[in-house]
Amino acid sequence: MGKKQKKLAKTRKTPILICLYGECSEDKYAALSAGDKIYGSLTMARECFFLGKKTSTGRSIARRGKAKYLGGVGKKVTGITKRKFKPNTQKVRAVVDGKVCRIVVSAKAIRQGLVVKPPKRQYQPAEQSAK
Repeated sequence: MGKKQKKLAKTRKTPILICLYGECSEDKYAALSAGDKIYGSLTMARECFFLGKKTSTGRSIARRGKAKYLGGVGKKVTGITKRKFKPNTQKVRAVVDGKVCRIVVSAKAIRQGLVVKPPKRQYQPAEQSAK
């Protein structure tokens, strides 16, 4: 491992500090008590607030040919390219620590029931004054 690689490895392991109103914390939930907006300010893009799911990398393998069990000479790999697996994230309004805020959550977290939706408001229009 070269000097550059060691330096990169050290920087990646350091935790990200979230500083709000003069107080620093490693916990991403710490800002909730400060009343800060969660969406956009604390979480990374495409990262689930509850499960922590985020974009991962992988490979896409292109193949051609006829399979041996079908009478062919076998499948051949013609190309391997990098790709990204993106989580199904949604922006939703939810109640977190008693406050309604907009957060990014994965569809799996919604299905599991981890997201508590705010109650619907009981709206009644004001009565029209007599003309």
